[in-house]
Amino acid sequence: MLSPGEAGTREAVLMAGYGGLRIVSVDYQMPPDAPYPAALDDAMAVYRELIKTDDPRRMAIFGTSMGGGMTLAMVLRAKAEGLPLPAAIAPGTPWADLSETGTVTSRTSSWTTCWCPGRAGSA
Repeated sequence: MLSPGEAGTREAVLMAGYGGLRIVSVDYQMPPDAPYPAALDDAMAVYRELIKTDDPRRMAIFGTSMGGGMTLAMVLRAKAEGLPLPAAIAPGTPWADLSETGTVTSRTSSWTTCWCPGRAGSA
């Protein structure tokens, strides 16, 4: 799980090159055009297709920022649905505290308000 579309391409290419890995980057739908859980549904649809032909014990899910949060959400949903889990996850700087109650939010509130006025906490 990287960023959707072209935004995740650079990171995917680097991971593939350095790790010798086959990468699947999901171009998931984004808010506000596609509200929650559209992006997660898109990612899970891809995961369900992948595990039909590939061994999840040889898979990892990785994402950064929103993709990091989606990495965590995918594993929770897969577990709830009784799907086989991947061998590893790597949630890079996950956007995981959607309640905005953590200490990082209080320290960054001046610039998150400026740069992210439509963030989930103010929706």
